[in-house]
Amino acid sequence: MKRSQFQFFFLICLCFAFCLIIGACSIQKLVISEITSMAKKGLTAFEQDDDLEMLEKAMPANIKLLETLLANSPNNPGLLILLSRLYAGYNFAFVESRLEMLELLKSSNLKAEKVLHQAVNRYYLKGAEYGLRALEAAYPNCRQIINNVELFDSWIGSLSLNDVPALFWYAFNLGAYVNQNIDSIKVIAKAHIAEKAMLRVLELDQNYSLGGAHLFLLAYYGSRTQLMGGDPDRALAHYQNLKSLNGNKYFLADLYYARFYLQQKQERREFIRVLKDLIENRKSCAQYAFFNKVAVKRAKLYLNAVDQFF
Repeated sequence: MKRSQFQFFFLICLCFAFCLIIGACSIQKLVISEITSMAKKGLTAFEQDDDLEMLEKAMPANIKLLETLLANSPNNPGLLILLSRLYAGYNFAFVESRLEMLELLKSSNLKAEKVLHQAVNRYYLKGAEYGLRALEAAYPNCRQIINNVELFDSWIGSLSLNDVPALFWYAFNLGAYVNQNIDSIKVIAKAHIAEKAMLRVLELDQNYSLGGAHLFLLAYYGSRTQLMGGDPDRALAHYQNLKSLNGNKYFLADLYYARFYLQQKQERREFIRVLKDLIENRKSCAQYAFFNKVAVKRAKLYLNAVDQFF
């Protein structure tokens, strides 16, 4: 484990042990609040590291530690948002990646695919639940409102800048879960919730999580047929917005552009060119290190499976 991650994990463990020893409820809440702030900064350090092997081993331990803290402060919005974010990142970068590799390369190990698919669903659902609980901390009736079409639009329009983190990670996890279960009418019916939530995030803060709402909507509109709510022009617009925000530094923008827009448009030559450029010619930087390493890894997978897309 690299020094920054080791210090992050060690300090949290030390603070947690101190919290348990002290025992007083008020002091526990104060210490948990400090640990939450420390963990948030530590997560930023995680996302600036490109050692995927190390991160895959470290993230579950930190998730379980934060869940232990949450048991002592179950309505702590900061902890809930961190857990929603960690489940999203871990699942997307590692578990879903392995599942996608088996699916695209047509593995004969159907049992392994089934196990991974169940894990992906479980983690995205847990991430969505934590995000929803964070929203509930501010809006106790939001669970019922979200499931009521007549109330949902006006409610989401009332959300403020402070609600962006909880709303974003709830929608990210929910939308990713929907994408894994497009053969379920019941699950697909929830897609509009994630879409509208991300559109509201854009209205409030399009820069949040490196423009993550644009990335989500690029995939959302680019991966669907028009009958299912897809719109290539809107997908392209979100890609262009990502490029305006991050330039060429954020590789996931180009990965999604190839995977969802170019594949849907059946532009094979450009698909190959974009992915090869991503792998061979781009120099990453610390701010985007984790995401860029994931993007390069997936770009190689997509090139190896290019005939599955065209």
